[in-house]
Amino acid sequence: MHQANKLLATLTLALMAASGAQAACTDPAGPGVNWALCNKNGFRSPGVNLSGANLMGTSFLPTTQHGTDLSNANLSNANLTNANLLRASLTGADLTGAILTGAILRDGKTSFEAGKPNTAFLTGANLSGQNLSGLDLSGFNLTGVNLTGANLTGANLGVYLITRANLTSANLTNAILTNAILTNTNLTNANLSGQNLSGFNLSGAILAGVNLTGFDLTGVNLTQANLTGTNLTGANLTGTNLTQANLTGANLSGQNMTWRNLTGAILSGANLSGANLSGLNLSRLNLTGANLTGANLSRLNLIGANLTGANLTGANLTGANLTGGANLTGGANLTQANLGGATWTDGKKICADPSIGRCN
Repeated sequence: MHQANKLLATLTLALMAASGAQAACTDPAGPGVNWALCNKNGFRSPGVNLSGANLMGTSFLPTTQHGTDLSNANLSNANLTNANLLRASLTGADLTGAILTGAILRDGKTSFEAGKPNTAFLTGANLSGQNLSGLDLSGFNLTGVNLTGANLTGANLGVYLITRANLTSANLTNAILTNAILTNTNLTNANLSGQNLSGFNLSGAILAGVNLTGFDLTGVNLTQANLTGTNLTGANLTGTNLTQANLTGANLSGQNMTWRNLTGAILSGANLSGANLSGLNLSRLNLTGANLTGANLSRLNLIGANLTGANLTGANLTGANLTGGANLTGGANLTQANLGGATWTDGKKICADPSIGRCN
Protein backbone atom coordinates (compact mmCIF):
# COMPACT_ATOMS: atom_id res chain seq x y z
CA MET A 1 0.00 0.00 0.00
CA HIS A 2 2.81 2.33 0.92
CA GLN A 3 4.48 1.72 -2.45
CA ALA A 4 1.18 2.30 -4.28
CA ASN A 5 0.63 5.61 -2.48
CA LYS A 6 4.17 6.66 -3.27
CA LEU A 7 3.68 5.82 -6.95
CA LEU A 8 0.38 7.73 -7.02
CA ALA A 9 2.04 10.78 -5.46
CA THR A 10 4.85 10.63 -8.01
CA LEU A 11 2.38 10.42 -10.92
CA THR A 12 0.36 13.29 -9.51
CA LEU A 13 3.46 15.49 -9.27
CA ALA A 14 4.46 14.56 -12.82
CA LEU A 15 1.00 15.45 -14.16
CA MET A 16 1.04 18.72 -12.30
CA ALA A 17 4.46 19.54 -13.70
CA ALA A 18 3.31 18.66 -17.21
CA SER A 19 0.17 20.78 -16.96
CA GLY A 20 2.22 23.62 -15.45
CA ALA A 21 4.66 23.42 -18.35
CA GLN A 22 1.77 23.44 -20.82
CA ALA A 23 0.17 26.42 -19.16
CA ALA A 24 3.49 28.33 -19.24
CA CYS A 25 3.55 28.21 -23.05
CA THR A 26 0.19 29.96 -23.20
CA ASP A 27 1.03 32.50 -20.53
CA PRO A 28 0.96 36.09 -21.80
CA ALA A 29 4.23 37.78 -22.67
CA GLY A 30 5.78 39.62 -19.75
CA PRO A 31 8.86 39.93 -17.57
CA GLY A 32 10.07 36.57 -16.22
CA VAL A 33 7.61 34.48 -18.24
CA ASN A 34 8.51 30.80 -18.52
CA TRP A 35 8.36 29.74 -22.16
CA ALA A 36 11.13 27.18 -21.99
CA LEU A 37 10.99 24.69 -24.92
CA CYS A 38 7.79 26.33 -26.20
CA ASN A 39 6.87 26.71 -29.87
CA LYS A 40 6.53 30.43 -30.52
CA ASN A 41 6.99 30.28 -34.27
CA GLY A 42 5.70 33.41 -35.94
CA PHE A 43 5.49 35.25 -32.61
CA ARG A 44 5.52 39.01 -33.12
CA SER A 45 6.14 41.16 -30.12
CA PRO A 46 7.76 44.47 -31.03
CA GLY A 47 8.42 46.48 -27.90
CA VAL A 48 7.24 43.76 -25.47
CA ASN A 49 9.04 43.35 -22.15
CA LEU A 50 10.43 39.82 -21.80
CA SER A 51 13.24 40.76 -19.45
CA GLY A 52 14.41 37.85 -17.31
CA ALA A 53 12.20 35.41 -19.23
CA ASN A 54 13.06 31.73 -19.48
CA LEU A 55 13.20 31.12 -23.24
CA MET A 56 15.59 28.19 -23.14
CA GLY A 57 15.18 26.08 -26.26
CA THR A 58 12.17 28.12 -27.39
CA SER A 59 11.54 28.21 -31.13
CA PHE A 60 10.89 31.57 -32.78
CA LEU A 61 10.62 30.84 -36.54
CA PRO A 62 10.60 33.48 -37.91
CA THR A 63 9.75 36.21 -35.48
CA THR A 64 9.82 39.93 -34.94
CA GLN A 65 11.45 41.00 -31.71
CA HIS A 66 12.07 44.55 -32.91
CA GLY A 67 12.65 46.69 -29.83
CA THR A 68 11.79 43.83 -27.46
CA ASP A 69 13.33 43.90 -23.99
CA LEU A 70 15.13 40.56 -23.65
CA SER A 71 17.61 41.76 -21.06
CA ASN A 72 18.83 38.99 -18.74
CA ALA A 73 16.60 36.49 -20.54
CA ASN A 74 17.67 32.86 -20.89
CA LEU A 75 17.81 32.24 -24.64
CA SER A 76 20.22 29.33 -24.49
CA ASN A 77 19.60 26.89 -27.37
CA ALA A 78 16.70 29.03 -28.57
CA ASN A 79 16.00 29.04 -32.32
CA LEU A 80 16.12 32.62 -33.56
CA THR A 81 16.66 31.86 -37.24
CA ASN A 82 15.81 34.94 -39.35
CA ALA A 83 14.50 36.74 -36.25
CA ASN A 84 14.32 40.54 -36.45
CA LEU A 85 16.23 41.72 -33.39
CA LEU A 86 16.72 45.35 -34.35
CA ARG A 87 16.95 47.46 -31.22
CA ALA A 88 16.06 44.48 -29.09
CA SER A 89 17.81 44.64 -25.73
CA LEU A 90 19.87 41.48 -25.20
CA THR A 91 21.85 43.07 -22.39
CA GLY A 92 22.97 40.29 -20.04
CA ALA A 93 21.00 37.68 -22.00
CA ASP A 94 22.30 34.11 -22.23
CA LEU A 95 22.53 33.14 -25.91
CA THR A 96 24.72 30.08 -25.41
CA GLY A 97 23.99 27.63 -28.20
CA ALA A 98 21.21 29.81 -29.63
CA ILE A 99 20.69 29.56 -33.40
CA LEU A 100 21.10 33.01 -34.91
CA THR A 101 21.31 32.04 -38.59
CA GLY A 102 19.97 34.92 -40.67
CA ALA A 103 18.98 36.89 -37.57
CA ILE A 104 18.79 40.64 -38.17
CA LEU A 105 20.94 42.37 -35.60
CA ARG A 106 21.38 45.64 -37.49
CA ASP A 107 19.86 47.36 -40.52
CA GLY A 108 23.10 48.49 -42.07
CA LYS A 109 22.55 52.13 -41.25
CA THR A 110 25.37 54.07 -39.68
CA SER A 111 23.20 56.89 -38.41
CA PHE A 112 22.16 57.25 -34.79
CA GLU A 113 18.62 58.16 -33.76
CA ALA A 114 18.09 59.69 -30.35
CA GLY A 115 21.58 58.52 -29.46
CA LYS A 116 20.79 54.86 -30.22
CA PRO A 117 22.26 52.85 -33.09
CA ASN A 118 20.03 50.71 -35.30
CA THR A 119 21.31 47.50 -33.75
CA ALA A 120 20.44 44.97 -31.10
CA PHE A 121 21.91 45.80 -27.71
CA LEU A 122 24.31 43.07 -26.62
CA THR A 123 26.12 44.53 -23.59
CA GLY A 124 27.04 41.72 -21.20
CA ALA A 125 25.33 39.03 -23.31
CA ASN A 126 26.62 35.44 -23.36
CA LEU A 127 27.52 34.48 -26.94
CA SER A 128 30.09 31.83 -26.04
CA GLY A 129 30.68 29.26 -28.75
CA GLN A 130 28.53 31.11 -31.27
CA ASN A 131 29.33 31.06 -34.99
CA LEU A 132 29.40 34.76 -35.84
CA SER A 133 31.74 34.43 -38.81
CA GLY A 134 31.31 37.10 -41.43
CA LEU A 135 28.73 39.06 -39.42
CA ASP A 136 28.76 42.85 -39.48
CA LEU A 137 28.92 43.77 -35.81
CA SER A 138 30.41 47.20 -36.39
CA GLY A 139 28.84 49.85 -34.21
CA PHE A 140 27.78 47.32 -31.57
CA ASN A 141 28.57 47.92 -27.94
CA LEU A 142 30.11 44.59 -26.92
CA THR A 143 31.22 45.73 -23.48
CA GLY A 144 31.38 42.74 -21.13
CA VAL A 145 30.07 40.30 -23.76
CA ASN A 146 31.13 36.66 -23.33
CA LEU A 147 32.49 35.48 -26.69
CA THR A 148 34.51 32.57 -25.33
CA GLY A 149 35.29 30.16 -28.16
CA ALA A 150 33.16 32.14 -30.62
CA ASN A 151 33.93 31.95 -34.33
CA LEU A 152 34.43 35.55 -35.48
CA THR A 153 36.33 34.74 -38.65
CA GLY A 154 35.96 37.68 -41.04
CA ALA A 155 33.46 39.42 -38.75
CA ASN A 156 33.39 43.22 -38.66
CA LEU A 157 33.97 44.34 -35.08
CA GLY A 158 35.10 47.86 -35.87
CA VAL A 159 34.30 51.31 -34.58
CA TYR A 160 32.91 50.46 -31.18
CA LEU A 161 33.49 49.15 -27.68
CA ILE A 162 34.69 45.63 -26.92
CA THR A 163 36.01 46.72 -23.52
CA ARG A 164 36.06 44.01 -20.84
CA ALA A 165 34.66 41.46 -23.30
CA ASN A 166 35.74 37.83 -22.91
CA LEU A 167 37.23 36.56 -26.17
CA THR A 168 39.08 33.59 -24.67
CA SER A 169 39.94 31.09 -27.43
CA ALA A 170 37.83 33.07 -29.91
CA ASN A 171 38.76 32.82 -33.59
CA LEU A 172 39.37 36.35 -34.89
CA THR A 173 41.13 35.33 -38.09
CA ASN A 174 40.84 38.21 -40.59
CA ALA A 175 38.18 39.88 -38.44
CA ILE A 176 37.91 43.64 -38.98
CA LEU A 177 38.96 45.46 -35.83
CA THR A 178 39.41 48.95 -37.26
CA ASN A 179 39.10 51.50 -34.43
CA ALA A 180 37.73 48.84 -32.07
CA ILE A 181 38.34 49.64 -28.39
CA LEU A 182 39.89 46.58 -26.79
CA THR A 183 41.09 47.89 -23.44
CA ASN A 184 40.82 45.35 -20.59
CA THR A 185 39.53 42.74 -23.05
CA ASN A 186 40.30 39.06 -22.39
CA LEU A 187 41.97 37.60 -25.49
CA THR A 188 43.57 34.58 -23.80
CA ASN A 189 44.59 32.00 -26.45
CA ALA A 190 42.59 33.88 -29.09
CA ASN A 191 43.47 33.35 -32.75
CA LEU A 192 44.45 36.74 -34.18
CA SER A 193 45.80 35.51 -37.50
CA GLY A 194 45.79 38.15 -40.21
CA GLN A 195 45.42 41.06 -37.78
CA ASN A 196 47.30 44.35 -37.98
CA LEU A 197 47.28 45.67 -34.43
CA SER A 198 49.57 48.66 -34.99
CA GLY A 199 48.46 51.71 -33.04
CA PHE A 200 45.88 49.80 -30.96
CA ASN A 201 45.18 50.55 -27.34
CA LEU A 202 45.40 47.19 -25.59
CA SER A 203 46.10 48.54 -22.13
CA GLY A 204 44.98 46.10 -19.46
CA ALA A 205 44.13 43.47 -22.08
CA ILE A 206 44.82 39.79 -21.39
CA LEU A 207 46.82 38.27 -24.25
CA ALA A 208 48.15 35.26 -22.36
CA GLY A 209 49.20 32.43 -24.65
CA VAL A 210 48.45 34.37 -27.85
CA ASN A 211 50.74 33.75 -30.82
CA LEU A 212 51.91 37.18 -31.97
CA THR A 213 54.87 35.90 -33.99
CA GLY A 214 55.72 38.40 -36.71
CA PHE A 215 52.85 40.75 -35.83
CA ASP A 216 53.06 44.48 -36.44
CA LEU A 217 52.67 45.96 -32.96
CA THR A 218 54.05 49.37 -33.86
CA GLY A 219 52.90 51.99 -31.38
CA VAL A 220 50.62 49.57 -29.51
CA ASN A 221 49.77 50.53 -25.94
CA LEU A 222 50.24 47.40 -23.83
CA THR A 223 50.38 49.17 -20.48
CA GLN A 224 49.48 46.71 -17.70
CA ALA A 225 48.61 44.09 -20.32
CA ASN A 226 48.94 40.41 -19.42
CA LEU A 227 51.28 38.78 -21.96
CA THR A 228 52.05 35.66 -19.95
CA GLY A 229 53.43 32.98 -22.25
CA THR A 230 52.81 35.12 -25.33
CA ASN A 231 55.02 34.47 -28.37
CA LEU A 232 56.43 37.79 -29.61
CA THR A 233 59.30 36.48 -31.73
CA GLY A 234 59.75 38.56 -34.87
CA ALA A 235 57.01 40.99 -33.85
CA ASN A 236 57.56 44.67 -34.67
CA LEU A 237 57.64 46.41 -31.28
CA THR A 238 58.66 49.85 -32.53
CA GLY A 239 57.19 52.43 -30.15
CA THR A 240 55.32 49.74 -28.19
CA ASN A 241 54.52 50.73 -24.59
CA LEU A 242 55.10 47.80 -22.23
CA THR A 243 54.92 49.76 -18.98
CA GLN A 244 53.92 47.42 -16.12
CA ALA A 245 53.13 44.67 -18.62
CA ASN A 246 53.26 41.09 -17.35
CA LEU A 247 55.67 39.26 -19.66
CA THR A 248 56.15 36.18 -17.47
CA GLY A 249 57.30 33.33 -19.68
CA ALA A 250 56.86 35.42 -22.84
CA ASN A 251 59.05 34.64 -25.84
CA LEU A 252 61.02 37.76 -26.86
CA SER A 253 64.03 35.95 -28.26
CA GLY A 254 65.97 37.97 -30.80
CA GLN A 255 63.90 41.09 -30.21
CA ASN A 256 65.36 44.58 -30.51
CA MET A 257 64.04 46.12 -27.32
CA THR A 258 66.06 49.34 -27.37
CA TRP A 259 63.98 52.42 -26.66
CA ARG A 260 61.09 50.30 -25.41
CA ASN A 261 59.36 51.39 -22.23
CA LEU A 262 59.55 48.47 -19.81
CA THR A 263 59.09 50.43 -16.58
CA GLY A 264 57.57 48.17 -13.94
CA ALA A 265 57.28 45.22 -16.35
CA ILE A 266 57.49 41.62 -15.08
CA LEU A 267 60.00 39.52 -17.05
CA SER A 268 60.35 36.44 -14.83
CA GLY A 269 60.94 33.33 -16.90
CA ALA A 270 60.87 35.34 -20.12
CA ASN A 271 62.92 34.16 -23.08
CA LEU A 272 65.16 37.10 -24.02
CA SER A 273 67.93 35.04 -25.59
CA GLY A 274 69.76 37.03 -28.25
CA ALA A 275 67.61 40.10 -27.57
CA ASN A 276 69.03 43.61 -27.71
CA LEU A 277 68.28 45.41 -24.45
CA SER A 278 71.19 47.82 -24.55
CA GLY A 279 70.73 51.10 -22.72
CA LEU A 280 67.37 50.19 -21.19
CA ASN A 281 66.30 50.97 -17.65
CA LEU A 282 65.44 47.64 -16.01
CA SER A 283 66.04 48.83 -12.47
CA ARG A 284 64.19 46.81 -9.85
CA LEU A 285 62.52 44.63 -12.46
CA ASN A 286 61.76 40.96 -11.84
CA LEU A 287 63.96 38.90 -14.17
CA THR A 288 63.85 35.73 -12.06
CA GLY A 289 64.70 32.72 -14.18
CA ALA A 290 64.83 34.78 -17.36
CA ASN A 291 66.76 33.40 -20.32
CA LEU A 292 69.25 36.12 -21.28
CA THR A 293 71.62 33.85 -23.17
CA GLY A 294 73.64 35.87 -25.67
CA ALA A 295 71.56 38.99 -25.02
CA ASN A 296 73.02 42.47 -25.47
CA LEU A 297 72.76 44.02 -22.01
CA SER A 298 75.42 46.69 -22.53
CA ARG A 299 74.90 49.94 -20.64
CA LEU A 300 71.83 48.36 -19.03
CA ASN A 301 70.50 49.79 -15.78
CA LEU A 302 69.97 46.75 -13.55
CA ILE A 303 70.02 48.58 -10.22
CA GLY A 304 68.10 46.43 -7.74
CA ALA A 305 66.84 44.07 -10.45
CA ASN A 306 66.11 40.48 -9.43
CA LEU A 307 68.18 38.10 -11.54
CA THR A 308 67.75 35.02 -9.33
CA GLY A 309 68.25 31.92 -11.47
CA ALA A 310 68.60 33.97 -14.65
CA ASN A 311 70.72 32.52 -17.46
CA LEU A 312 73.27 35.12 -18.61
CA THR A 313 75.47 32.72 -20.56
CA GLY A 314 77.34 34.67 -23.23
CA ALA A 315 75.44 37.87 -22.48
CA ASN A 316 77.11 41.23 -23.09
CA LEU A 317 77.03 43.24 -19.86
CA THR A 318 79.62 45.78 -20.94
CA GLY A 319 79.05 49.00 -19.00
CA ALA A 320 75.92 47.63 -17.31
CA ASN A 321 75.03 49.01 -13.87
CA LEU A 322 74.44 46.34 -11.24
CA THR A 323 74.56 48.78 -8.33
CA GLY A 324 72.24 48.35 -5.37
CA GLY A 325 72.65 44.64 -4.97
CA ALA A 326 71.14 43.38 -8.18
CA ASN A 327 70.13 39.89 -7.11
CA LEU A 328 72.41 37.39 -8.82
CA THR A 329 71.79 34.65 -6.25
CA GLY A 330 70.03 31.38 -6.74
CA GLY A 331 72.41 30.13 -9.39
CA ALA A 332 72.40 33.01 -11.87
CA ASN A 333 74.55 31.73 -14.75
CA LEU A 334 77.23 34.20 -15.90
CA THR A 335 79.19 31.67 -17.99
CA GLN A 336 81.05 33.54 -20.76
CA ALA A 337 79.14 36.72 -19.91
CA ASN A 338 81.14 39.86 -20.69
CA LEU A 339 81.17 42.09 -17.61
CA GLY A 340 83.88 44.46 -18.81
CA GLY A 341 83.30 47.96 -17.43
CA ALA A 342 80.15 46.91 -15.55
CA THR A 343 79.48 48.51 -12.16
CA TRP A 344 79.30 45.61 -9.71
CA THR A 345 76.61 45.02 -7.08
CA ASP A 346 78.42 47.01 -4.39
CA GLY A 347 78.14 50.13 -6.53
CA LYS A 348 81.90 50.69 -6.26
CA LYS A 349 83.79 48.05 -8.14
CA ILE A 350 84.16 48.50 -11.88
CA CYS A 351 84.78 45.20 -13.59
CA ALA A 352 88.00 45.10 -15.56
CA ASP A 353 87.87 44.77 -19.32
CA PRO A 354 87.77 41.97 -20.17
CA SER A 355 85.86 40.24 -17.36
CA ILE A 356 84.41 37.04 -18.77
CA GLY A 357 82.09 35.05 -16.53
CA ARG A 358 83.09 36.99 -13.43
CA CYS A 359 83.84 40.52 -12.34
CA ASN A 360 87.63 40.93 -12.23
